[in-house]
Amino acid sequence: AAKSGLRRLAQEAGVPIVEFGATQTVTVPDSDPPRKVPVARAVLDADVVINLPKFKVHTQVYMTLAVKNLFGCVRGRRKALYHFQRGDRPIEFARLLVDVARVASPALTLIDGIVALERHGPSNGDPRSLGLVLAGTDCTALDRIACQVVGADPDRLLTLTAAREAGWGETDLLKIETFFAGRPVDAWLSPLAPALADRPFVLPVELTPLVFSPYRLVRGLVRQAWSLLHPAARKPAG
Repeated sequence: AAKSGLRRLAQEAGVPIVEFGATQTVTVPDSDPPRKVPVARAVLDADVVINLPKFKVHTQVYMTLAVKNLFGCVRGRRKALYHFQRGDRPIEFARLLVDVARVASPALTLIDGIVALERHGPSNGDPRSLGLVLAGTDCTALDRIACQVVGADPDRLLTLTAAREAGWGETDLLKIETFFAGRPVDAWLSPLAPALADRPFVLPVELTPLVFSPYRLVRGLVRQAWSLLHPAARKPAG
């Protein structure tokens, strides 16, 4: 937040930046059989959740959009633990992502595609100017539209498969009500972003394993313990 300038803007606006602390394990709505996921209590206590994902490719899950972004509601090392436990079963991991998204239940999602990330993500990719913002109340539908906009294969985005299995959200383009600049638009029209007329959006060809090594998990736990014991070391400058 400090490096990006968000901290300064938040201070000027009088908006607190809340670091997720306590976790609460809750039952996924309408899950059969009932499933539970641990989510930051701050998310559960919020009056309204607004989801603000960046439009990015992801070399482990193909793309990280509305649904995947909400995995951030799972606090700290639990995310790495889930990677370790379910990383060798991609569809199971995708079902977990959908479960977390269902618990977070954002009232509004804004996918920031003004400058997207292509080729390699979620980091070290290539910035790509799209000049596009996707907004909606259905995370699943937004992810499906995002795939359509950049010519991505929706069958490779397993969170769409998991959402369809769970009956959460809409994956059928013909049933998604879509508007562009306030006017109805045919969801089959692709791309919506003029920047894509020059060349296709670069998507991952092969996906890398989701599994985190035990070394990476232990390293993260040690790093987290160090930051708790030495809070001054993690305090942002300025």
